[in-house]
Amino acid sequence: MKKSVLPVIFLSTLSLASTAQAEQADNQWFWGANISSDSIDSGIENIGSEKAAGFGLFVGKQFNEHWSVMGGYKKFGSPTYNIHNVCVTGFGPSETLCRAINIDLDLNSLYVKSRLKNTFDNGFMVFADIAINSWNADATASYAGYAGSGDVSGNDFSFGAGVGYQNDRHEYTLGFESYDFDGTDITSISVSYSYSF
Repeated sequence: MKKSVLPVIFLSTLSLASTAQAEQADNQWFWGANISSDSIDSGIENIGSEKAAGFGLFVGKQFNEHWSVMGGYKKFGSPTYNIHNVCVTGFGPSETLCRAINIDLDLNSLYVKSRLKNTFDNGFMVFADIAINSWNADATASYAGYAGSGDVSGNDFSFGAGVGYQNDRHEYTLGFESYDFDGTDITSISVSYSYSF
């Protein structure tokens, strides 16, 4: 009788330990950082988009093996747009001045993101994101020695997807995100690292 009871107690103890370990892994906090290549459409006809490098910081919580929520800051790349041969009259008697307008854009966002992911036995993973962004854009324009600036802000959704690899507490991801900030279309390809604690 004793020989049959001991294995049951031993197996029950292992089961309890593995359940506690799983619950601990499911309710972990994490922090991370990323770098990105951002393609930002100017929204101005015949100018198109420009690419620039951005970065981000984030913190979040993994609620279970498939769902996490994170909040963070993203600084998009700061491109410069050029509008060539803009002509203005009135710079002297019958004088027309033709110069290029240079527009510098500075764009950043605070966001809350929900992520669904599936991690395979070998550590590789796939994920999909949806986020709400509170963004702000500052633009400075210069023309023939004159300069002006303005800013605009708003709240918009963004969507993303990607692949990654998880090794113990370390996670590495390659992601794609799509934004539409009041008609300014942005596509972002980013590499991220996060650490769970």
